[in-house]
Amino acid sequence: IFVSSYEPLGDEFFAEYENSAKAIYSVTGSGFLRQRNGGIINCAGNEVKAIPVMPSSNYGNEVNSLSYRVKAVTVLDPQYLADKERLDAISAKGFCDVQGYFELTGLTPGTYTLGTTVSWQVAQICGYGSYTYACTSNQGGYQTVSLIIADNPDKTEYSAIITQ
Repeated sequence: IFVSSYEPLGDEFFAEYENSAKAIYSVTGSGFLRQRNGGIINCAGNEVKAIPVMPSSNYGNEVNSLSYRVKAVTVLDPQYLADKERLDAISAKGFCDVQGYFELTGLTPGTYTLGTTVSWQVAQICGYGSYTYACTSNQGGYQTVSLIIADNPDKTEYSAIITQ
């Protein structure tokens, strides 16, 4: 027997974001992290996504799981898979340029989670007991920020900074 606690999103959620006549909004910005020593690392070359934030439900732990993590049983739910495919289609995607700047276009009014990866590696000495060796440690990670786009044709351009 297949059991899932996933609540389908419904067409009304997707209708807001699939309205191409309202896809006139854009967001520009940058993604970066400041290191302890004051250095700046940006998101150069990494993907930036604007993912619509889903409405809350009785299953708070799984609600935004289409964008993030899910319980194993949910990923088997055919409705979950269909909603994930639709969510991917209405999410805006782009890349950070060499200076860490990005632009996403074709957004509709709504609430989004903007996210990108800002990461670097640090050389260090690893070891076990008296045995030591050179290794690297990954630092940084996936950074997000919320963005609300109002239904206002007089303000179609937004700015955002993705940092910690």
